[in-house]
This record gives sequence, structure tokens and C-alpha cells, in this order.
Amino acid sequence: MILSILLSLALPQEPSPPEPLPEGIIARINDVEITKKEYLDFLYARFGKRALEEYLANYLLEKEADAYGIQISEEDVSTAVLERESAQRGVGSSAEVFEANLKRGGQNLEGYRATLAAEIRLEKITDALIFETRVATDENLQILFERKYGLNGKKLRVKHIVIMPNVLRAELLRSGQKPTEVDLEALHADAQKRAEDLRARLIAGEDFAALAKAASHDRVTRERGGELLNYNGRLYGPDFFAAVDSLPVGESTQVIRTGAGYHIAQVIERTQTQLEDVRKELVQNFLSAPPSWQERNALVQALRERAKVQVW
Repeated sequence: MILSILLSLALPQEPSPPEPLPEGIIARINDVEITKKEYLDFLYARFGKRALEEYLANYLLEKEADAYGIQISEEDVSTAVLERESAQRGVGSSAEVFEANLKRGGQNLEGYRATLAAEIRLEKITDALIFETRVATDENLQILFERKYGLNGKKLRVKHIVIMPNVLRAELLRSGQKPTEVDLEALHADAQKRAEDLRARLIAGEDFAALAKAASHDRVTRERGGELLNYNGRLYGPDFFAAVDSLPVGESTQVIRTGAGYHIAQVIERTQTQLEDVRKELVQNFLSAPPSWQERNALVQALRERAKVQVW
């Protein structure tokens, strides 16, 4: 009996479980208890109403999804979580390294996945609601029509050569000239003269694409002979569009001044499309397009305006 008592005294004692926290208490530090109200006051001072607004938006989206009978399966969410986790982890990084990085940031893998699952589920609910409520209005179709077929259905394939005063200024600064010594009027005059000289060479028969590659300051287009991909009639402003709008295919414009510099443009191809001829295609494209962030924001705003929301 005495031996068993001595042995029990020698063995390490299991710590007694902490006393349960009282109702309304969310933490205890030594003997000091932290109330829910104190924590809420801290969150409000730190984040204001941002978290509350996010919570309200999520609540409204959930209720709207219920009204439409929208259900997101846990399997779909779990699959998306693993896919996004794999993408964030990156090629060659192990799960162990990824989890260690999370711990260094004060997070664990379980918490990370739970947060990610909630975000993905809400994204899927929002997108499903947009697909349910999206309407192909005439305004939406007109925007899509002009994006695909050009302003008023006139699609132009255009190439250009541009001389930019800003590029000439940068060249002067690299050569050692001080910014205060740069004459802006002289720069513009030089840029215009260079553009006029290039136009004269075009008229004399030189190849447009070759000149664009050799002389144009537009690094994006010069490697493809100066072609502006998906020209929509708005790029470089109204003066540029006016110069190419009715220009015969294959001819070059006069030198055009825009905010970017001094251009010579040429029309490669011109096609005219009527909206009614492609309306059915546009409707299908619009209704099936992935939701944009503008649509997501507009949905939440519409739900907020329709609901009776009161916050402190």
C-alpha cells in the first residue's frame, strides 16, 4: 500500500482540465476573462463594418440561392479546393512544405481548406445565381456586338507605325541630357518629321510591315508588322478612327497626331456585320459567358437594395 502511494507520487501527474469558460466569455488569460463584447469592440475598431458587410452579402446570396433551389454539392467544392490548393502550392512543392509555410503564417491546413471551401462555395452560388438571372438586354448585346464586330458592326483590321515623343525624350535622357534641357516642342516636331519621312518612303513603295518592324515605337505591334489586334474603333481616339474609317484597303493615311504620338495607318481588311444577323449567336454567347466581377458586384448590390438591412 505504501509502495503504491510512493509510486503514484513519483509519476508525473496529469494536468487537471481547465475550468469551462462561462457563457459570454471567449477567452481567459491567467485570471482575466475576455468577453464577446470586448472582442467585437476590438474587431470593429480594427476592421470597421467591412466584415459585417461581407457577412450580410454572404447571407443574402445564400437566401437567394435557396429561393432558386440552387444547391452546391460538397464533392464539387472539395474537388475545387484541392485544385486551387495544388495551384497555390505550385509545381515541385510538397504538401509537407506547403503545410509548414501555412503554420509559419499562423494557419493550419485544416483551417486553410475550410476557409477556401467557404470562398469557393460562395463563388459557385454567386455564379449560379448570375446564370439564373442574367438577361440579354439590347444594351448588353450592343456592347458584345461592338466588342466582337467593331463599332457599329464595322470591323477593321488596321496596322500602324507610330513615332512617340516620349520615346524620343527617353533616348535623350539616356544620352545624358537633363530633363530640364528637353524641349517638348522640338520633340514633337522631330517626331512628326520622322513620321512624315516614313510616310514618304511608303508612298515610294517600301513595305509597310518592314518599316513598322524597323522604325515604329510600338513594341507590341511592330513584331507583327504593325497590326493592331482586335481594333475596336476607340483605340487612339476619334481622329485615328476618322482617318481609317473610310480609307481604301491598302492605302496609307496622312500622319495622324494622337495622345500617343504620330501615326501612319493602313487598313488591311474591312467587314460590315448587321446586329440582327448575329443576334442569336450573341445571345448564346452572352448567356453562357463566365460571370464577371462587375456582375457579381451588381448582384450583391441589387440584393442589398431589395432587402431591409439595418446595421449599427
